[in-house]
Amino acid sequence: MNTEVVLKEFNCIGIKNSCAFKDYPIEIPKTFDILHNRLNELQDKVKQTAALYEPGDKPGAEIIGTYYATAVVDNTTIVPEGMARKIIPSRKYARLTHIGEMATIGKSYDKISAWIIENGYSHDRDWIIELYGDNFDPGSPDSELEIYIPVK
Repeated sequence: MNTEVVLKEFNCIGIKNSCAFKDYPIEIPKTFDILHNRLNELQDKVKQTAALYEPGDKPGAEIIGTYYATAVVDNTTIVPEGMARKIIPSRKYARLTHIGEMATIGKSYDKISAWIIENGYSHDRDWIIELYGDNFDPGSPDSELEIYIPVK
């Protein structure tokens, strides 16, 4: 779970949704289920899936947040009906690999946030990304995903 700074861009196609932060644990998996059932509609090769979280103030239970459940693709020329394109140009991120069940992801966010401050960076107000690859299984203690926090 080493943290490092990387330059990364994201080309994504997916489903946009908004809900109260308290409902994220229920709504985000539902949105990803819809996405997974529609991946065959994408003409581009799907490399990974990703959650994109809109920049905002510190979340509160009743505050409405916006996120995208997306497929990371090489090319985003054709967007199926009911989906949206989201292109995030190359920028600087602090990256950490979370290993464990999704229920423990808060500890990884705390760790990466502390690392950012300890290493002289600050949070930049831009999209927060969770990147899910082949080793992602939300209920497994061996599950892996990458967290990208924009920094300056």
